Amino acid sequence: MVGYYESGKFVYAGRAGTGFNIKADRELVEKLEGRRAAPPFVAVPRPDAKDALWVEPVMVVEVEFTTWTADGILSHPSFEGAREKGQSLNTLLSQLAGS
Repeated sequence: MVGYYESGKFVYAGRAGTGFNIKADRELVEKLEGRRAAPPFVAVPRPDAKDALWVEPVMVVEVEFTTWTADGILSHPSFEGAREKGQSLNTLLSQLAGS
């Protein structure tokens, strides 16, 4: 699930269900292991929240998407990469270029 901050609140923006590979999946699991938390979003549609394992929002993900829907959800989001908050975008881009 992805979201963004608006007026100090973490707003749900959809799910990126494509773009992952085995390496990226393993790295995300390792970084998020042990960071379980209450749902960080203001609100999540019930079908999307079902079976979710919530973690602290400690990662910044880069997603490519087509457009925003009328209700504020990303259309066709695709995972491009992830970084920890505070890590520079240049570091992320160089990591992506090397993978």
